[in-house]
Formats: sequence, C-alpha cells, structure tokens
Amino acid sequence: MPRLLPVALLLVLTPWAHATEPLKCPDGPSQIEVTKGTYSPTSGITYSLQDFAGAMVPRGSALPLCLSRITEIERGRVLVSAQTLTKLIQRARPGSKGSVSDLKVESGDTSLILSGTVRKVVPIPFRIEGPISAAGEPEKGRDSACCMSESDY
Repeated sequence: MPRLLPVALLLVLTPWAHATEPLKCPDGPSQIEVTKGTYSPTSGITYSLQDFAGAMVPRGSALPLCLSRITEIERGRVLVSAQTLTKLIQRARPGSKGSVSDLKVESGDTSLILSGTVRKVVPIPFRIEGPISAAGEPEKGRDSACCMSESDY
C-alpha cells in the first residue's frame, strides 16, 4: 500500500501542474514589417513581399474572433507568379459547374496569357493574351500593371 501513495499523488497533482490560464483576447493590433521575403499561407501559394508593412487587427473584440486577425496593408509590394495565380483560380472554383474549365494563367516577357476551355454546346478551347508591365509602370493607354515571372522571386 505505501508504494501506491506516490502514484496516487502523481495522478492527483498532474492535472493541477498542467493547468493554464484561460484564453484572453490580445491587446489590440500587432505590427508586421518585411523588407524582402516570401509569404506562403498554404502549400503551393507563395507571395513575394517587398518593403511590406501592415497591422494585424483582431476580427472582433470577444473570443474567439479576437484570436483571428486580418492584415491591413499600410504599404509595400506583393508580387504573384503566374503559377500561384493559376492555383488561386483553381482553388476558388473547386468542383465549379460553370462554363469555364482548365483555367490557366501564364506570363510572357510583356504579356499575360489566360487559357482554358469554355463549354457551350461543345467544349471550345480559348487563349487570351494581353500586354502587361512587370516594372510596375502602366503601359500607355493602360491604367494598371500586373504580374511577374518566376525569375523575379
């Protein structure tokens, strides 16, 4: 019987030793800064960040929303490869019964290419190509710039 006393004490005291404080909401937003680096929120999706700064703000003021955060971007450049764009589009349309399938994004030296298949009466493959500026400067007659190549990472 004396040998069981240490075991009994151990069983009684173990839960007390592992007790933790209850979860509580953090004090306000936290800051994030990345001079140059990458962010990969999930497998196969990678963003290249340059001179990036933002505030990570809680989604709510009470549990559990205060433990989840939204990043409010203050400044910086976020570069996305054609491969990542393709994966994002494919994940946004899982099992979609829409009229477009096999959607793929590619980037050339000065153009962006969208290809896939449109389903009407019969499947019709398509390919759309348009000019882009990888330097961040819009081309004449264009109001935006887009994309980068894999070598820009």
